[in-house]
Amino acid sequence: MKDIEEVKRGRPVDPVRALASQALDAVMTPGREHDDVTGAPVSYETWIALLSEAFRDDDPARRRLVVGDILASGVDPHELIGSHIVDTAELLGKMWARNQISFAEVTIGAARLQETVRSLSARRRSAWRDVSGPEILLVAPGAENHLLALFVVGEAFEELGCYVHIAIGQEPDAIVRLAQERHFDMIGFSIASTRALKSVGSIVKRLRKSSARSTPLVLGGGICRETAKHTELLEETGVDHITSCPNEALKLCGLKALRVRAPEPRQARAPEGSDE
Repeated sequence: MKDIEEVKRGRPVDPVRALASQALDAVMTPGREHDDVTGAPVSYETWIALLSEAFRDDDPARRRLVVGDILASGVDPHELIGSHIVDTAELLGKMWARNQISFAEVTIGAARLQETVRSLSARRRSAWRDVSGPEILLVAPGAENHLLALFVVGEAFEELGCYVHIAIGQEPDAIVRLAQERHFDMIGFSIASTRALKSVGSIVKRLRKSSARSTPLVLGGGICRETAKHTELLEETGVDHITSCPNEALKLCGLKALRVRAPEPRQARAPEGSDE
């Protein structure tokens, strides 16, 4: 294996890359969900290492193999999106912050994870849709770069029976027009840092002056982790509620979930220094 050869030459090796490489070369074979040597189920940590390696690889077959094996092990697509993919994104961010991978690698990896979320969600939507559920709009303002969380949260809302629309980087006026046309039951904003706060505030002001003024507005995402700042965020953005939990968001807006209760999606942390 490449990493073992690097060790023999006395060169430093990224421990995560080494673990994933060994898992791919020795532990896993197509269609397997157990360690070929011990027969034990593959650990969660190994799955995350496998995903972090596969989603930085240019070979799409490698990504499909790992995702397929995770699903074959009995993991539900909703759990794969809400846990495995979120934790893989967080690991990529940590590796970049530690200078273990390049910015290009973490960006490309995140984009591939994002596309996988969209693909898995679309596949599940084709099997069911509760058109009578709450219709909501999830917005990622133009200044927001961390989009993976938006798709993860969108999938969680769909699991609760919501009809979800997603708007990425659209101008405030375009979002207002969409809100007036669709009469959404809720509009949510997902942001990871303070960089997009002004954009959210601008959109909220326009919505308040339109025929969609009564639509409940919710702010979520990584920026909401510190509850001590919630009052400040409410004042700065003008939204009605702050939460990153889909279940709580529906309750705060007086809406009812029509499907099984979805767990709160875990938010992938942005790399250190990304708020600057």
